Amino acid sequence: MSPSNGPRPNPGRIAASALVDGLAASGVEVAFGLDDPRGLFAELRRSDAVRPFIVHDERAGGYMADAYARLTGRPVVCSGISAAGAINLAPALLEAWRSSVPLIPVIGEFRPPEPYLHAFQEGPHLSLLGEGLVKDRVLVERAEDAFAGGLRAGRLSLTGRPRPVLLLAPDSLLWEEEAPARGSADDRRRLADVGPPAAPVERVAQARAALAAAKRPVIYAGGGVNIAGAHDELSKLAMRYRIPVVTSMSGKGAIAETDPLALGVSSAYTSGEGGRGALALRCLREADVVLVVGSDMDALATVDWTWPGPDATLVRIDIDPSEFLGLPAINLWGDAKRVLAQLVAEAPQATPEREQWLTELSAAVRSASDDVREADLARDDDGTVWPGAALQVVGDDLRAGDIVIGDASYSSSWVLDRLVVDRPGRRVLAPRGSGMLGWGLPAGMGAALACPGQRVTVVTGDGALQYSLCEMETAARAGLALTVVLLNNGVYGSQRLSNLLAQEADYQDLHFGAGTDYVSLARSMGWEAVKVGSREDFADAHRVARDRGGPWLIDVAVHPDSRPPLSKFDGAVPELQV
Repeated sequence: MSPSNGPRPNPGRIAASALVDGLAASGVEVAFGLDDPRGLFAELRRSDAVRPFIVHDERAGGYMADAYARLTGRPVVCSGISAAGAINLAPALLEAWRSSVPLIPVIGEFRPPEPYLHAFQEGPHLSLLGEGLVKDRVLVERAEDAFAGGLRAGRLSLTGRPRPVLLLAPDSLLWEEEAPARGSADDRRRLADVGPPAAPVERVAQARAALAAAKRPVIYAGGGVNIAGAHDELSKLAMRYRIPVVTSMSGKGAIAETDPLALGVSSAYTSGEGGRGALALRCLREADVVLVVGSDMDALATVDWTWPGPDATLVRIDIDPSEFLGLPAINLWGDAKRVLAQLVAEAPQATPEREQWLTELSAAVRSASDDVREADLARDDDGTVWPGAALQVVGDDLRAGDIVIGDASYSSSWVLDRLVVDRPGRRVLAPRGSGMLGWGLPAGMGAALACPGQRVTVVTGDGALQYSLCEMETAARAGLALTVVLLNNGVYGSQRLSNLLAQEADYQDLHFGAGTDYVSLARSMGWEAVKVGSREDFADAHRVARDRGGPWLIDVAVHPDSRPPLSKFDGAVPELQV
């Protein structure tokens, strides 16, 4: 055995080689981290199957892994140094847990030769990264278990509801010469043989009858549709049953938003005054039957539980049966793709009354969307850019396959509401699970690595960008095709607006002022950068950045009173720009 910071003990295979092979067999193709566990990263650099990507901060590495996993559907490794690094991974794991993302945090434990001797960076990892952050733990305690441990962690992260799985592998063990693996190849393959469940036939019939009898049914498509790849099934169901579709924040892309049956995103982030999601929320509140597909129906999705109405019938499809413990519903436990196909198999004939309602609703959606766009583009710049107008420009410039990342809170509100996706699929991402600021830039980097050849635009704020500035150097070094649209209002915008609403107070310690020169800062890290103060200048800069390689930052001057369409601001703070 060789110490973790020593030379490789022999030219043959070591346990880390088997661990990498096991991870690759489960679908892993990239690992983000800080060169720890060292045995693991030594083998990753020799691997043709799993690529190592070195970052400055474990938290950012976790966010990169998050976006990569969302776009590819594959499990992704994010690693951390024992104890301290494990704690740094916690914010990323919380977001991944809440947003159903299959991450594999790998921690290389340090163990003393005897108990109570206190090894350096020894940590209680099973409690640090426990319930609410990971759904299971895999401990590799013998060299012969390394392959199975890597394979098991990856498969578990994807089984049922995708979520993080902790993989503990002492670094000293990873340097051991590989022993014969326990279990046959057939035993190991069985881990991949678990198929997604279908719903009971009698429950499907009950749900079908409720949808057929409804006068104002609405489908609420959550992130589970994107995870299951159930876009075709959802579209067929909506068309054959003649039911309009609203999506959640994570469900954006479940249906093309240009479809006549698409009502847009309804959430606490998009359904406030001036938002395209306001009409969608009204439809959910007025619906007599709501079919919820793959959504946990949390406070953001239901806008503080203001739908479904007390007399509405709720039908739910979910891979996670624990989601059925809340509201009474016709519950269909199973994979979204399979259960939607079950419902489509015997679709009823829509009534003339429903067709008339749909015609009127579709016209109202088009009119409301046109009104929002017209209002956005009619804004006077006055040295600043209205965020809605900037997002209209971003949307107009989108090409097939382009990806847009919204940072938490203020930024993702504009992104999710204003961008109209014209085809199904996950192309717009935001940290809906926990709302962690600083997610945007590293998530954009993960997206650029997941989808090479596609342009990635990150919309973030100055407060959020400060969390991840160090990774700008990483992006430049990797030559990522990335554009960061910095909505620079000189303040923690959402927090300030919340304080004005709740306390009628504008605390000056939340204001940053104009002291940071983001253009010079970006250029010092190898980026191209420009500052703009009008929509026309922004449009020009955005198109230049889109057409050139490498990372770009566009510093966009935004008025601090520009408030996003968050529902909590409705009817309040009238002097602010709406």
